[in-house]
Amino acid sequence: LDSLRLAEQLAKDATETTTDKSVGKLRVLLELNITQDQTKTGLSPNDAQELLRRYIETPSLQDGLDLCGLMGMSSLGGDDAQTHREFETLRTLRDRWQSEYGIGLRELSMGMSDDFQIAIEEGSTMVRIGSLLYQDQQS
Repeated sequence: LDSLRLAEQLAKDATETTTDKSVGKLRVLLELNITQDQTKTGLSPNDAQELLRRYIETPSLQDGLDLCGLMGMSSLGGDDAQTHREFETLRTLRDRWQSEYGIGLRELSMGMSDDFQIAIEEGSTMVRIGSLLYQDQQS
């Protein structure tokens, strides 16, 4: 999620699509821009915290959505030290918000084919390594 508007629409769609509560909620992550790169999408840490607060305070959002964690990407072409710092920032925010708001943000999605090992070292629970898996097919 990168906006309140999107969260509201997804929650509405999820609750209207089914009346069967056993189906569960739509699992979502807050997308943060942890690089300060204006070409990347995602919320600033302050905006993400505000969206998290709105989620906690809004029953209709909680009815349709399971906000289960945070996601972020490192800087393109950054060195290992920079990548560690960026992923550490996301992990630190997750840990702080879990403690501050009493919400279980169990997923930490960070790391792609070029930096997934650093992401795992920094606590990632979900990596996106599509191009690494398919690189032989692309040759």
